[in-house]
Amino acid sequence: DWLTQRGGMPVEIERLELEPPLRIRLHQVSIHDHEGVEMIGAREIRTRIPWSALQDIPQQLVFGATTVDSLRLRLITHHKDTVMNINRWAEALTGKRTPSKSASSMEISFGVSHIRNGLFVLENRNRAPNSQAPFDANHLRIDSLKMELGGLLIDGSLVRADINHLQGHDRSGLDLRHLYTDLEVTPDSMLFKNYKLQLPGSELTGQLKMLYKGYASWKDIFNKVIFEGTLDTSFIDFKDLEAF
Repeated sequence: DWLTQRGGMPVEIERLELEPPLRIRLHQVSIHDHEGVEMIGAREIRTRIPWSALQDIPQQLVFGATTVDSLRLRLITHHKDTVMNINRWAEALTGKRTPSKSASSMEISFGVSHIRNGLFVLENRNRAPNSQAPFDANHLRIDSLKMELGGLLIDGSLVRADINHLQGHDRSGLDLRHLYTDLEVTPDSMLFKNYKLQLPGSELTGQLKMLYKGYASWKDIFNKVIFEGTLDTSFIDFKDLEAF
């Protein structure tokens, strides 16, 4: 009820189990966005809250090691919206719309985390699917997702994630074997720091930064988002580019 009231989006949990000391197990979790579409879902979530973090509530909500089974993450920009559903939820949940602090703000952080057998959808419903190209940045669907995080911080519109391993398959045929990076997302930029990307026949390392004027720019990613980056020692198999 607290998450529903604070975030303004329905949160459903079939069963909650508490195990000492402060270990939590959630079964069949589902969070629906403002349009009634499931935004976040999971078959099971196992986590814990450190004793030392209790004194920081409600300024901070800190979770320790976390495992998520069968994650479903649907990041959707609905028709006529300018931001993704998860941005609306994070801003409402943390009580801020910019990275600046406020008296009612709250940070959410996770320790080492594992995601198994996940589904990731990134969809901009203001843009029609591109039937001329197999890879469509406005309509991504990655399944068989596995992820290992060294840490995750959600602070209003600011997101930081230490991605130790990410793999999955896009319906275009893109086969992501491994991604390592320090990711930072703000309303104006997305930074992939010290990334290492592995595809079936390719390996790329370097830095990548995307610059934009608000999340609304993602409605027209190829015209309103600026890509800046450097490549270190890398090699590319052109067969991997066929998905694009």
